[in-house]
Amino acid sequence: MTHLFAGAETVARINTCSTYKGNAFKPTGVAGILGVAALAGRMLQLNPKQMLHALALAFNRSGGSFQSNIDGALAVRAVMGFASQGGIVCAQLAKRGITGPENFLKGKFGYFYLFGEDKYDTEILFGDWAKRLEIKKIQFKRYPTCWNNTSSIDAMLKLVKEKDLVPDDVDRIDVTITPHQYRLVGHPFQAGDNLRVNAQFSAQYSVAAVLVRMALRLEHFDEPAIRDPRIMAVIDRIDVTADPELQEKGRNAAVVRVKTKDGMTHEEIVLSPRGRPENPLTREDHIERFNQCFDYAGMPRENAERILSMVLQLEDLPDVRALIPLILSPEKYR
Repeated sequence: MTHLFAGAETVARINTCSTYKGNAFKPTGVAGILGVAALAGRMLQLNPKQMLHALALAFNRSGGSFQSNIDGALAVRAVMGFASQGGIVCAQLAKRGITGPENFLKGKFGYFYLFGEDKYDTEILFGDWAKRLEIKKIQFKRYPTCWNNTSSIDAMLKLVKEKDLVPDDVDRIDVTITPHQYRLVGHPFQAGDNLRVNAQFSAQYSVAAVLVRMALRLEHFDEPAIRDPRIMAVIDRIDVTADPELQEKGRNAAVVRVKTKDGMTHEEIVLSPRGRPENPLTREDHIERFNQCFDYAGMPRENAERILSMVLQLEDLPDVRALIPLILSPEKYR
């Protein structure tokens, strides 16, 4: 657990004090690899000098852009793997004496210059270790879609449930989001080569799916669900725009206005979606999300119960590897 904490807190602090140029860099690949290097370095029992070089080497392998998200490329999944693989390799190289630039963070051509417009807060980065925990600010997604859709989904779900909306009642839907969100999910929905990615990074699709199905789960991102004519008919009635002033109320703020065919207009504003530290998911929410993922994968229900029991007592688990056969399917495990 200490290894995991060290890695998570490292990436959380670096990411929190970073100002990414043009908001184009993907933090998962740019900062995430440093967290993996820290985690792997602790597992390999690196000394302080070796750990410094592990992180410095990871800096040289940092990379990742949101362009994959917008283009609907499967690289959006691979970035996580690149970061994990790269961080482990860098820790192994440092253990073998390979060095990296010691001024990799604040140097003339270091991390903050290269990725963060040379803006950073030293106190956020280094202050109060083990007293102030940035990992407590981690966001948890409730829906299997881009985080930037979450506020719009929350707003639409509330309107659907409170106003008993159905697709035939709706004349048009106006979704207003911040410029940051718009860059990633505001473009018109198009069915490309990777439909699941296209749908997950589309505010139009997410809002339409909520109106049609009153929910948003993993199965709603399968190809038949995405191509559902009812969804496409609703998407044609959804307009997504960016409002710079909205960003002053919150980076993830969203406004959803639904005009019904009887002339009524219903509006819902969400400034902080479910899953944010100030609006956290409940334990029951997390367990429900876990069960949805497990069931979607077609895994034995008894495995899910055993995993939950073990995870909820993780600190007392003699060997975390006991989880592996419960996660893999029997065919894969053999």
